[in-house]
Amino acid sequence: MSLQDSKDSIEQLYGNVILKYFPNYEIFWLKFIGNPKAKGVRAYTYVFPSSMNLEEQYKILRGYERIQMVHYSLFCHLAGAHFQLKELQNTENIQDKKERYFRHWESYETAYVHLGSVFYMLQSLWKIGLKLRRYPTKFRELKHYLTLKGMGELVKRIDDVETIVKIRRDQAVHYGRMLAFPHKGRFYVPLEVYRDMKWSEANKIKKWIGSIASLREDLIETEKLINDLHQILISEYEGFITQKGIQIDYGA
Repeated sequence: MSLQDSKDSIEQLYGNVILKYFPNYEIFWLKFIGNPKAKGVRAYTYVFPSSMNLEEQYKILRGYERIQMVHYSLFCHLAGAHFQLKELQNTENIQDKKERYFRHWESYETAYVHLGSVFYMLQSLWKIGLKLRRYPTKFRELKHYLTLKGMGELVKRIDDVETIVKIRRDQAVHYGRMLAFPHKGRFYVPLEVYRDMKWSEANKIKKWIGSIASLREDLIETEKLINDLHQILISEYEGFITQKGIQIDYGA
């Protein structure tokens, strides 16, 4: 797959690298939103059954537009994380130590702000679909739904990946510059993290990982997880379209 033919500049720039581990991004768009490679950039037209009242049609169209906005924003946050990973790697070529230090951590922490936002976007997508399908409140959280459906392994993956990403993100946003140490011109962060880590606790850390390797691994694992979770979103949204008797006009 490729988004190089997309009319959107960000999709052109980062489509290939993101689709490597997140091919369901394009599949979701092609199924429900619009063809990014079409001559004219426009969303698909939803054709409602004559029995559906105008108020319900309006609610569905509002939800449909929100899905477009949130789903594309999720992609942009992944693109932002990839951009910051490149910037992080480039800091190794900076000779000025003060400049290298500043730009290194600026890129690292900004990348985790993007990755943390990806999980918030995912939950927003789920809640929009939840509202459209009128599921009970026990399904409000995606993990609750997966647990009740017997998808415990997927729940564990969410806990493993989302937890470390959000802790690194929260450290940067809420607590201050994260715990790290330099060694032979490179920077390292704790392999295992927990909330509200203090600088004074550095001597308690048993395992460290290079900051670039840390970000690269978390970015890849996030994209793999988001891709697998999209199988659930695609299935649920397909079920909603079928249940409501909606026809999608894909245009020319």
